[in-house]
Amino acid sequence: MIRQCERPHVHILMCTRNGARFLEEQLASFLTQSHADWSLWVSDDGSDDATLTILEDFRSANPSRAVHVFSGPGRGSGANFLSLLGTNGPPAGHVALSDQDDVWLPDRLERALDRLALCRLGAPAIYGGTTIEVRADLTRLPSVRRRRKTPSFANALIQNTLPGNTILMNPRAYSLVREAARKAAEVPHHDWWLYALMTGIGAEITFDDKPTVLYRQHGGNSVGAHRGMGATLQRFAILASSRYGGWLRANAAALAADGLPLTSENATLLREFRSALDAPAPQRLARLGRLGIRRQSGFGTACIYAATAMGWI
Repeated sequence: MIRQCERPHVHILMCTRNGARFLEEQLASFLTQSHADWSLWVSDDGSDDATLTILEDFRSANPSRAVHVFSGPGRGSGANFLSLLGTNGPPAGHVALSDQDDVWLPDRLERALDRLALCRLGAPAIYGGTTIEVRADLTRLPSVRRRRKTPSFANALIQNTLPGNTILMNPRAYSLVREAARKAAEVPHHDWWLYALMTGIGAEITFDDKPTVLYRQHGGNSVGAHRGMGATLQRFAILASSRYGGWLRANAAALAADGLPLTSENATLLREFRSALDAPAPQRLARLGRLGIRRQSGFGTACIYAATAMGWI
């Protein structure tokens, strides 16, 4: 464990949009953190409920705490997080990401900092944790066991396994993310883009199996947990509508921005992946297969290749 006197300041970055229903509980959970040295940076994407009032009340009630609130670009959560990471966020430091409707357990920051302290000194590193899925009233949902394989760029090109609401990155990783976010085009999901960027540059990714976040499922989530038949059917509908294929191309285009420090191997893989996606439909499946692109499960991989064969990707 890091001694308390050595613990760094943490900048908490949160995006909001009509989050008044649950926001106060999330803000209160920040105040219960065992690591108390933090500031809050919020990008609000045009809320017309009490969100901004709640944030101002929180700032007034905690005058010793730095609370910064900015206006987002108004183009959805992905663009809002990119604007906060690239422009409106802190210039440097340890950065934790937060959703507006979760509740953090008291050791959320402490555990992440301890794990990052074990990573290579001076190298980019990012922490991803585990969540407890709960209902709107915070009662616990039945646990779903998910096996997580070793992170890789080949996986990140078609799937995200890094929960955005658990992320904490060290200063070196944040510096690279900040620069990349300024160059990136629109991305569908900021945490997916972060997972791809971090694996692409060869950053160290440390996953924690101990939950530190109550992940609230309430029907209004931007992206909910992958749970139940309804979620499975929804994902098949996304595949069939070609939205998923659009997400793949948008992520790949953002990762191809000039100057991003991808490893030479991953830069080659990205070029070949984009070329495969742009190939005529009869060739697309074979070319993706030769690249070894895989999801975390065999079933998930089979679904992607089946969707490609049907012209959905």
